[in-house]
Amino acid sequence: ISSTFCGGHAVPKGSNAEAATKDVIENQLAAVLKEAAAGNLNVENIDVFCEKGVFEIEDSRKMLAAGKVAGLRINFHGDELHPLGGAEMGAELKAEAISHLEEISPAGMQGMADAGAVAVILPTTAYI
Repeated sequence: ISSTFCGGHAVPKGSNAEAATKDVIENQLAAVLKEAAAGNLNVENIDVFCEKGVFEIEDSRKMLAAGKVAGLRINFHGDELHPLGGAEMGAELKAEAISHLEEISPAGMQGMADAGAVAVILPTTAYI
């Protein structure tokens, strides 16, 4: 079992992706790391929902990079509903794994292969 911080999975009502990204990095991630340092929490990964209308590439990159700098492994949802280039971005950040990938590009596949990232295929979730 591998525990994952999923702070960047939805933009709260009344907010926007930019503000939510800032909150995840400055408040939520900081709180998770504080609890982990105190021995109250064990978190190994960071996950975001990198998707059009949720957290697009640059906001996702900011959160994932912040998690990586803090020592968390990157394991996120990408290229599920729209071909945003999430796989390419994940490959650049050396993600451990990227989930869904229904809309992955050939360049994304190659980038993941080159980076050694694992594809977690969940082929029906986008259509439920």
